[in-house]
Amino acid sequence: MLGDIIYQVIVFGGIALILGVFGYLFFKKTKKS
Repeated sequence: MLGDIIYQVIVFGGIALILGVFGYLFFKKTKKS
């Protein structure tokens, strides 16, 4: 049970991190031009 919770946290955290990075790069690229 604890392993499943940790796994979900890692998965959702990783997705959020990736989306955050892409969003930051996209915003930075858009703001530059």
